[in-house]
Amino acid sequence: TNINESETMIWHSGSTPDARAEIFILNKSGWGGVILTNKNHVLEETALSVLKKGIISILNGEEPVDIPKNIPLTQI
Repeated sequence: TNINESETMIWHSGSTPDARAEIFILNKSGWGGVILTNKNHVLEETALSVLKKGIISILNGEEPVDIPKNIPLTQI
């Protein structure tokens, strides 16, 4: 997947009824990450995508992305 003009990413995600996981590797920098949750709900998939973008921004030395107002968040 192209993140921007100069960066591509290899990623994969998956879920079970009780958990969700995402892995990503940034090709240019070699950084990567894994996000594991112990719950899974279709309404939270967008929030996890924003979380992943924020982590990627931090790995690239940038400010994390702002969370759009229309994404529901649950604090635990």
